[in-house]
Amino acid sequence: MTFKLDITWHIWKQLISSVLYRKLADLLDIKGKKELFDYIISIKVTDWKVTIKTQKPIVNAEFKLLEEDIHEIFQSTLTSFGFKYKELKISFI
Repeated sequence: MTFKLDITWHIWKQLISSVLYRKLADLLDIKGKKELFDYIISIKVTDWKVTIKTQKPIVNAEFKLLEEDIHEIFQSTLTSFGFKYKELKISFI
């Protein structure tokens, strides 16, 4: 019996998360809010949702102000990777 472990989707999610993490850092630097980047714990990508986990709830409010820019960056990144989604929802936890 041959056992084959398919980790392709797992690797894609990690790769996309790391690219989104870097692009978010660049956006915060451009907007002059580089200090917010230190509060990001993780970025998780699922089939239709991107979740940004932060250390402090007050930081989520700052990210909500930048939500349109973040959505645009994430949408272009996911499209360039050929990631097909029905609806892109960004959540701040």
